[in-house]
Amino acid sequence: MHNISQRKKSMPILWIISILAIISILNCTETQAINKTKITESSKNLDSLNSRLKESIEYLNLENWIELHGYQNPKLREQRFPFGLEIAQPCSQETFIFNMVSVTEKIKSENSLPQETNLNFQLEMISIGTTTNIGTAIINTYANNNNTLIHQFKQRWIYRENQWWHQEENMQETCENLGSGIN
Repeated sequence: MHNISQRKKSMPILWIISILAIISILNCTETQAINKTKITESSKNLDSLNSRLKESIEYLNLENWIELHGYQNPKLREQRFPFGLEIAQPCSQETFIFNMVSVTEKIKSENSLPQETNLNFQLEMISIGTTTNIGTAIINTYANNNNTLIHQFKQRWIYRENQWWHQEENMQETCENLGSGIN
């Protein structure tokens, strides 16, 4: 009789333990599914950033400053009151073109290269901060298809409105430089 009463008392405890075990197993499975989803989303973001960077570097290599300007954060490019005057626009197309020509000429000058030298920009590495979702690109600069590295700089990219945009931490610097490594 004593055995039967002990079994009756231990049955609810066994049920509770079983339910908790099932919940913990399901929770682990759910966590793994969430982690797989995050990895998949992260790799999609990395792929989209890589694609966006390669497009922008192509325009950079062609010195197509007008198209390259389109990769800057739209906040920098939008016209503002009063009536879209350049003074109220942080990065007008004209300002951007002037700055890009100045920066590329500065790279040539610092490396004692003739003005007609073609600069070749190549993506070295990209990464995305897991907590910030901010992309970082390291871009190498070569002259006349030479394999000798003459300059390296970093660019900061942000993900907004389902797209990657070039934007340095200080928004005005985005318009002024290729990256934070050029002063």
